[in-house]
Amino acid sequence: MIDPRLIAESLEVDRSKRAVDRLVSVMAKEHFDLAVYLDLIRSSKSPMNWLLAWTLNHYYDAYPYLPERQQHLLWEFLQETRFDGIKRDVWRILSLVSLSESIAGEVFEKCVQIIPSAQFPVAVRAHAMQVGLNIVCSYPELAQEYNLLLEDLTDYEFASIRSRARRFLKRTKKLKAPH
Repeated sequence: MIDPRLIAESLEVDRSKRAVDRLVSVMAKEHFDLAVYLDLIRSSKSPMNWLLAWTLNHYYDAYPYLPERQQHLLWEFLQETRFDGIKRDVWRILSLVSLSESIAGEVFEKCVQIIPSAQFPVAVRAHAMQVGLNIVCSYPELAQEYNLLLEDLTDYEFASIRSRARRFLKRTKKLKAPH
């Protein structure tokens, strides 16, 4: 199992995309303890904390599987971090994986809070929209609530939010709620 401190040391030497890709391959081969990795992000200063989160984002982009216990670890981590760049990366990770039923409801509620709020960066909101869509696809009974939220965004000032809302509405309106 690879020690996350070795990943941090490698990032200090080379932060290039190619180096991150190599680290992702090593992480996949040797595995890593997500709890220890998240603790290292917590204890690292900027920019290392963001680089570690960015590398984790690339890992789950390549290997989009997150067991339920690790989903809870990542969700708890997201709730406590105060860095927007790290929040963006964690929301993106959540958009890549299939969330378990035990966490999907809580995550969906947070999506509903974040998506319309100008307090959050556009990238965080965009990834939260994708997470919400993924949850709605798994739980179509949430589609009506999600559609109402998205409809309010179609006149929103940011083109990225507006276009994503329109695109997601097309998908969610096709979903059939279970009877």
